[in-house]
Amino acid sequence: MRLMDLLPRRAILTDFEPPDKIAALKKLSELLAPHTSSLSQDEIFRILLERENLGSTGVGRGIAIPHGRCKNIRRPVLCFAKSTKGVDFGASDGKPVHLFFAMVAPENNSTANIKVLAKMAEILKNPTARDALFEAHNADEIAEVLSRYDSDF
Repeated sequence: MRLMDLLPRRAILTDFEPPDKIAALKKLSELLAPHTSSLSQDEIFRILLERENLGSTGVGRGIAIPHGRCKNIRRPVLCFAKSTKGVDFGASDGKPVHLFFAMVAPENNSTANIKVLAKMAEILKNPTARDALFEAHNADEIAEVLSRYDSDF
């Protein structure tokens, strides 16, 4: 499996400019909801917020990976968003977040979920990939960059 198998192009947003962390989680929930048949936007927001309340998923270097698990889905669903301005997300380095990879995943498949999270982090921590994502202007360019650095896991 590859990340791009789990990331619909319609779930890629390049003009992501929420004013704060809560608004960012709501917008990410809105991006994820159409790609799950069993979860509403409100349910996804609650899942992401519950996880975020445990500690920020802002991992530094302008990256956040909001995620959560639930019983009602069979496979992970991803979205990607890019903010030019940046969002105060409580990241570990105190810097604004510009690149967001969000996921809701099945509650009963921890191994697969960890593999997906690790692959997202691997791509976003690669300086060449990260720079290419910053330079991408639209969803097609983002998808092309992610595909270039994606591999089976």
